[in-house]
Amino acid sequence: MFSATRLFLLSLGISVLTGWNLPAMAEDWTDVLQISDASKLDKHGATSIQVRVQHPKDTDEGYPKGVWLEGLKDGKVLWKKTFPVKEGVNTAKTDVVANGKNTIVIYSQMPGSANTCIQEFNWNGDALTLKKSHWHDASQELVSKCIDLALHGTSDQYTKYVEPLDSGDRAIMYPGNYINADTLTNLIKEGDKVALALGAKGNNDAAADRLALVFDCSTDLMGYAGSAESGTSQSDTWIKSWDAFELPATTYGPALNDYAYFLQKVGEHDDAIPIFRVVISKLPDRTPAYLNLADSLWAKGKKAEAKEYYAQYLGKLEDKTKAPPRVMQRK
Repeated sequence: MFSATRLFLLSLGISVLTGWNLPAMAEDWTDVLQISDASKLDKHGATSIQVRVQHPKDTDEGYPKGVWLEGLKDGKVLWKKTFPVKEGVNTAKTDVVANGKNTIVIYSQMPGSANTCIQEFNWNGDALTLKKSHWHDASQELVSKCIDLALHGTSDQYTKYVEPLDSGDRAIMYPGNYINADTLTNLIKEGDKVALALGAKGNNDAAADRLALVFDCSTDLMGYAGSAESGTSQSDTWIKSWDAFELPATTYGPALNDYAYFLQKVGEHDDAIPIFRVVISKLPDRTPAYLNLADSLWAKGKKAEAKEYYAQYLGKLEDKTKAPPRVMQRK
């Protein structure tokens, strides 16, 4: 066994003879990463090179930040050079790739996430310098693209993009990190805004179609998160899925009422009526839903029931003078 003094002198001698700065060895440097296409890199006297990472338990931040490039010859470390890493390295999910003889790229995916730090270094044989560093989250990108197409794309564009998402490289990893109540709430509220803007221009068909696509997107996303349900109809599937996901009715109820209203405006009362009923059952204080249901029932010739809902509408209306004239005529 060498003493600490002899090891220091030995390392000093190697440093003097080779011209390399050799950091002190540490027993906890146990994580070794192999370099893909390492043959492309200049080895500078070594027969092989690898990356060594300091073990997480020896850092205060919970992940390793000490990263070195090592040159080996005859099974021994000939030289070491420090990577000036800007971000942490999760050794369990890290790939190191040689991109030409002077470039090394470290791809490190963070724990419990698809978020990946990509750090590119220049290797000139004497030192490593950071060329650029950025983050890429493939799962967040997929979810964001789904939402964007639901809000602004066509149904065909959305379907073509979404159908392959459940397998291969286009799978959403750790879906619970990306698909949650906030994600769905923002999607539904933004979709309602887009639909209302279309409806204000008289494009009621387009408004209904937009909300249907947004609602489909919400159930698709919940499906990736393992919370989608099947219903007896398209709208029943939406509602059962939202409820299974424990999404508050106050989140989806207003948009659902608007969807049924747009159906009503284009004469699709048979589809609108059951949705209005659901809105009233979920949000009994939503006054406009009573008027909407009464109007659709009246249009279908169910005047007795329509009068009941007109009366309930008036009962909830604080200022009766704001009731449309037809309500007073039909009640």
